[in-house]
Amino acid sequence: MKHLILFVVAILLSTTAVAQGNRIAVSFVTVNAYGNNLYLDNFSVGSQFDTDIGVAAIRNINKDTSYVIGNANYRIAPTVAFVNVGRTDITTPFDVTFTTIGGTSSTKQIASLAKGAIADVQFDSLLITVSTGMNFRIYSSLAADQNRMNDTLNQYSMFLPGVRRNILLEEWTSSTCAPCAANNPSVDDFIAQHFNLIVPVKYHVGWPSPGNDPMYLFNTTQSYDRRYYYGVNSVPHVIFDGVVDPSYPYSTPTSLPNARDARINIGAPLTVTVTDTRVGDSIRANVVVNVVSQLRAGTYKLRVQGIERHIAYTTPPGTNGESHFHDVFRGAFPNSTGSAIPLTADSTSFTFTYKINSPAIMDSMYTIAFVQNDVTREVMNCGKSLHAFSLQPAAGVVVAPEVGPKDVCIAPTEQLVSGPVTASNSDAPQLTGAFDYELFEGTFPPSGWKLVNPNADITFSAFGTANGVSFGGTSSVKMDFYNYSTTGRIDSLKTRVFTGLLPTDSVKFDWSYAPYTGSGYNDRLIVKVSTNGGATFDSTIFDRSGAALGTAPASANEFTPSSPSQWRTFAYPLRNLVTAVNDNVSHPTSFSLSQNYPNPFNPTTTIKFTIPVGTGVAPSVLKVFDVLGSEVATLVNEWKEAGTHQVHFDASRLASGMYFYRITAGSFVATKKMMVVK
Repeated sequence: MKHLILFVVAILLSTTAVAQGNRIAVSFVTVNAYGNNLYLDNFSVGSQFDTDIGVAAIRNINKDTSYVIGNANYRIAPTVAFVNVGRTDITTPFDVTFTTIGGTSSTKQIASLAKGAIADVQFDSLLITVSTGMNFRIYSSLAADQNRMNDTLNQYSMFLPGVRRNILLEEWTSSTCAPCAANNPSVDDFIAQHFNLIVPVKYHVGWPSPGNDPMYLFNTTQSYDRRYYYGVNSVPHVIFDGVVDPSYPYSTPTSLPNARDARINIGAPLTVTVTDTRVGDSIRANVVVNVVSQLRAGTYKLRVQGIERHIAYTTPPGTNGESHFHDVFRGAFPNSTGSAIPLTADSTSFTFTYKINSPAIMDSMYTIAFVQNDVTREVMNCGKSLHAFSLQPAAGVVVAPEVGPKDVCIAPTEQLVSGPVTASNSDAPQLTGAFDYELFEGTFPPSGWKLVNPNADITFSAFGTANGVSFGGTSSVKMDFYNYSTTGRIDSLKTRVFTGLLPTDSVKFDWSYAPYTGSGYNDRLIVKVSTNGGATFDSTIFDRSGAALGTAPASANEFTPSSPSQWRTFAYPLRNLVTAVNDNVSHPTSFSLSQNYPNPFNPTTTIKFTIPVGTGVAPSVLKVFDVLGSEVATLVNEWKEAGTHQVHFDASRLASGMYFYRITAGSFVATKKMMVVK
């Protein structure tokens, strides 16, 4: 299921004195009606300058921690996106520079850049040193630029050793579902062709009526545990590695391969090895998890399942004509929740023994195991005990008539709540300036933005092949209403806080939406504005649904914008929301480190610090120490823009007592005490 909402927002800061009293934030709220996809792009607040170049993103180097395949250093030619966010074309050549702090520097020239356009510049190759943090600084040297605050991008990246991954393919299906019969041959063929790479599992469900699928009835509770985990409410439904939804129908030649390609070259920080031993009427599964590099913060669980490779019925057990079923889920061990694993580099062995109720299926049983981060649902890696097999010919499968792209079997009405998901990137200052924007060309959600997905279901996601009309680029944000079968769900995407805005400024964004053919599919977009820094969103500036939201003709096919004519731009003046403030307040001129709040605390607290204008290229390093002077955490280690920053510190793994936090930035050093009380 996939629905996209596209937004492009980048933040540009003015060097002039600005008003601080108006603290504006914007919330994009969607209400799902299982219609068609919505895209948002090119969000901006403020007033454009005539001449303004911004650094959008490094295209091919991720921010923060990434895992590479292997441990050898390698070279990469960084590609950086520069955008003309000014009102006029730039016709004078100007230099752009990519610097590795303490290392190499590469300068290229952009000959010209039309207003709203993006130029992707490839710099000289640089050596990526595995296991060593790297600080990059990219800047534009356009002399006529009127807005210097967006000329520079600072990014910290760490590349840790990893391994080549296997890919977990989870499918929900039923022997009483006609669209399942139409799609399963494509899924089975794909698994067969890539069995050394794919770790498959199929969960059978108790719908549509009569709901008597025997593979569901075999283990009704655990068959639904994974359904509730993701909020799956229609079949067939496929998810790769917990985070990638292939396009539907799965018989489309590019559907499953594209989902595979989205994961195959991402290094994994651990390996999962599974060995089965037959012990009487039971199988003893030995699972070894070898963490090769420190895991990112998260909640990681090892999940182990018993799978039956092939089940054959002499006559179809359901109503859709299928009689052969592959990679059927039979049980989870010790339960569906799974087992905790260490986060640091280590090898840990787990043993699970489970009984086989029927000796006849012993030879068809095998075990799979996967490690999943419950915060993001990303599967870090997986493995299985079966590596060679003979796939039952599909001749015995009666394929149902071809179905359309919207034909799926919906579960009976019920609430599938697997727990709220809130994704945020709060390591960003509240920005002050006359024109701020976000291009969604980099990390999602962007720095300082917050994604609220209360039901842990389909929500806003980055989309790489559609872009709005206000600025150039390749990416946006999508809300996948088309595959979001549980109607009435509400999701929100909230911006960071913007200050210094005036009554003459505006909020703008591009959107694209095609209504779904038929009645009752009236997806809705609401845009609200906060004037108190995001505490409340009291002002609604946009509220449209169904045909009124549409920018393209209604369609029964999954919608992706294919031309500029399918986009619209919305602009709202802020004169009714912000007040004129004449305070002559400038950017910070000195360093400061604030006392954490709350203090004492258990287990989380917030630390704020201020970086002044003109700091140069010195990195900001914020660390936590115990009373013996031993370092217990590094919270910040990168170059920071001028402004006030805040960091959230989780001390849940620390004992009660006094700790110290210290910031160093060039010659500035400050230390404060904090108390953990449990």
